[in-house]
Amino acid sequence: MARINPNDKQFDDNGSGGGERKQISIGRKLLAAVGFERYSSRNGNPMISVRFICLQDYEGGVDDRAEVYENFTLTERAYWRIVGFARALGYPDAFDPDVDEDISSLLTHGYVEANIQMDTWQGKERPKIDQFSRAGSVSEDPEWKTWIEEGEERHRGYLDWRKNNPRDGASHAAPARSPARGSTSGRVQDADIPF
Repeated sequence: MARINPNDKQFDDNGSGGGERKQISIGRKLLAAVGFERYSSRNGNPMISVRFICLQDYEGGVDDRAEVYENFTLTERAYWRIVGFARALGYPDAFDPDVDEDISSLLTHGYVEANIQMDTWQGKERPKIDQFSRAGSVSEDPEWKTWIEEGEERHRGYLDWRKNNPRDGASHAAPARSPARGSTSGRVQDADIPF
């Protein structure tokens, strides 16, 4: 059995394997996607869990760099949710939700605004994205690039942890892609850094 170092930073997030992270609070935020994972729901539906990082807290709070997850169900009856997200990004192309490259292209297209509310699930309160909307004109902060890269690194750590700690049922850690920087919404492809 491997030795465990209690000072290892990988344990700072209570076992999710993603490294240190700050949970987001309620209100309107500017978000960027930093990673995704494919899995199956308990009833067998294909899912994508997307990790977002907060770039700007419009409520005057201190949520910069805080994280929130959104799960998209990939069934015909539930496509409306991921389509709403694509429209909020201003994504112009058709995409196949079963193709990782298409999802990477979608997620890295730009920034999105989201309204965060608290939701109770299995007796625990957690932040949930209530709705997405278009980000409008964004004045980028030079620190965002670092924040996004740190979020990507935490997500890679999570995917490594997930390999040894699979979900119940089928799980697939999707290959990572780099977030875009510099397009009309401020993001372009950066092929040498994994998503």
